[in-house]
Order: sequence, then structure tokens, then C-alpha cells
Amino acid sequence: MSMNWKDINWQTLEELRAPFLEGNKTKDYWRSVSDLEHYDLTFAQRIGWKWNAVLAELHERGFELEPASHLVDWGCGSGIASRLFVESFGSESISKISLFDRSKLAQTFAMNRLNEVCQLPVRLLEAGQIPDSGYVLLLSHVLGELNAVDLAELNSWIEKSQTVIWVEPGTPALSAKIVAQRERWRETFNVVAPCRHQMQCGMLSGKNANNWCHFFAPPPPEVFSDSNWTKFGKTMKIDLRSLPTSFLVLDKVAKSTDDERKRVIGRPQLFNGYATFIGCNVDGVREAKLLKRDGKEQYRELKDVKFTRFIDC
Repeated sequence: MSMNWKDINWQTLEELRAPFLEGNKTKDYWRSVSDLEHYDLTFAQRIGWKWNAVLAELHERGFELEPASHLVDWGCGSGIASRLFVESFGSESISKISLFDRSKLAQTFAMNRLNEVCQLPVRLLEAGQIPDSGYVLLLSHVLGELNAVDLAELNSWIEKSQTVIWVEPGTPALSAKIVAQRERWRETFNVVAPCRHQMQCGMLSGKNANNWCHFFAPPPPEVFSDSNWTKFGKTMKIDLRSLPTSFLVLDKVAKSTDDERKRVIGRPQLFNGYATFIGCNVDGVREAKLLKRDGKEQYRELKDVKFTRFIDC
């Protein structure tokens, strides 16, 4: 049975977060099942809100899985990514699930939670135990914890996959790493999202040194009326309104169509009568300006907080 808010030990949450605040992200921070239960109820849910936004975008674009897909959750942690993926795409589209994490405790926890929500066969993988090719690879908040050797191993898993869905925090450093992975694999895979083109990433232009590819996932509205989340935000000093996210979706079959519309990166700046934003399309990444009188509908779209915004201007 999942942990409830009344069972939370706030000191445990502070201890779980400490390695990240200290920059020691390579530390094995799962000491017990209780640690994972605390994490899964709180920090993992915020990661889940990002996954919900990315998965919703894939559905909006009409992205479909190959029949009987093998789902592989690499660096699974408490298993929030694979649980939400099964919920989003349906267990009938998946044949089996494999979990890998450097923590055996986390692997077992993730397997048990998956068994609570679906009847799919779940197995635990060892390091280097790469499945047969053609699987859907989920990667969630892993780049900040990988050294060069780990990243080389991960690239071996990516190479054999059919689909990669990768979600990371939207920091400048991790965004740059996501872009590097996009450039590494864009000749092997089709870039499905967030891009609408297969060309070199416009962020690599020198004039974009102060920009980075990130978006803001929307938290569930009920979070802001829940006293438990309010206490969590204040205690952990986390702004629950802000979920900056960088992500990448690659697929060896599904194709992205070049699109002349601009994708809004980050947050637009709204002024009296006009808006400015960083826009990305096939022509590159650059600042754009939209006059309200020239595009009232587009201006309203910029005001509306959405994870995906394509502006025709």
C-alpha cells in the first residue's frame, strides 16, 4: 500500500534532497523502502507532472507505439515514468516491462508499484544486460548523475532501442546535454519532439549562448489547494508553480514534419500591446515579437500557460 501524507517524516525528505543540494548526485541515496515511499509521494510526483506533459504532447501529435512494445525504464528510481507511460498509452499496447537502476532496492520498489497498477510481466535488468533491439526506452532525470563511462553505456542502450523518450530538468547545463544527444542521434533516429525539424539544433548558434531549450510543464491545479503540497513547498523551499523541463523524443519510424511555425521556448514576455518570445523553427532559434493588433488569437495563446505552443507569426 502506498504511503500517505500523514505518514511523512519531513526530516527524511530533507535528507533525501541533501545530496542534490550538495551536488553529490552520484551517491546511492536509497537507504530503505521508506526512503523510496517518501520520494515516490513527493519528489517523484513533480517529475511525473513533467512526464504527463510530454506524454500528452505525444498524443496531441498522433504518436503511436509499435504493437506489443517492450518498455524499458533505465534508471527507473521509484518507477514513476513507467507507471505513467502505461497509464497514458494503455497496458494493451505493451507486451512487457524491464527495469534497470543501479539500486536494487529501487528496482524492486518500482516493480512492486507497477504490479499494483498493471498485470504486465516485469523483469529486473543488470548493468550491461541490454535487451534485444526494438524497445521503448524511458530516461528520466539521469543526465545529472552520469559520468563518461555511464553515458557510454547508456548510449549502447539507446543505439538498440526503437524509441527514446527522455525527460530532464530544464536547467541550462542539462538542456545543453540533451541537445548534444539530439545531435549525436539525429542521423540514426527521427527527432519527434520537441523539435519540428531534423536539422541541426538552432541553440548551437553562437548568438544563442544565453538561451537554452526548455519548457514549463503545468502542475495539476489541485496542488495549489492542497495543504500537504503547500507544506511540502515551504519546507523544501520549492516553487511548485515552476516545472522547467528539457526533453527529447526519438523514434526510428515515426517522422517529424518540418514546420514553419515557431515553437515557443521558455516563457514569453507579455507587454501592453505586444509580446516577445524565443521561437524555434526550421530557420533557427531567435527572438520574435508579436503585436497584439496583428495576431489577437496568437497573443491570447501566449498568455495561456501551455506546455506546447506553436505560433504562426
